[in-house]
Amino acid sequence: MSKFHSIRTAYGEYQEFYDRMNKFFDLSARLPDQVFRGPKGESLFGPYDDLIDPEFWTVISALARWHGDARVYLLSVRPGPDESYLRDSNFCPAVSISVEASEEDYWAAIGFDSIGDSAPSIALTTNVMALTGDSGKWGFWAERDPEVAVYRGDFSVVRQNNNWMEKFGPFRD
Repeated sequence: MSKFHSIRTAYGEYQEFYDRMNKFFDLSARLPDQVFRGPKGESLFGPYDDLIDPEFWTVISALARWHGDARVYLLSVRPGPDESYLRDSNFCPAVSISVEASEEDYWAAIGFDSIGDSAPSIALTTNVMALTGDSGKWGFWAERDPEVAVYRGDFSVVRQNNNWMEKFGPFRD
């Protein structure tokens, strides 16, 4: 396993991760209802598949760095904690990833079976996901059906980085 990511494997660790994310997102809500408890700010919409595309890691890690975050946290909201815990493999789909990780590291964490044949790919099995950094000042919420992802955060940070729209945005071309 890469030094840049870790998968929460024990149910207790996963529940702690879930509780942490629930401070920033209303994990029981679904679009079109309000899914963000915080961060406050503007919203951008894009396709669900962006968050599971390894190339989009560049966008995610840039946002994290601009907010002073060292790590990014991705949680599979649906299937939920009880549905997604695989007792046979001791696997729960939540990932913590260093902003120093590469696109390949990101894909290794979410796209491939990182811990053995009995653990499914987060990218393939997650229907609702939440993603944020250490600061909790920004985040993504994504739902496979209706195929949408919502970015919420402080766009003043994005505006200070003049090449954002040119390079990424609003999500990417």
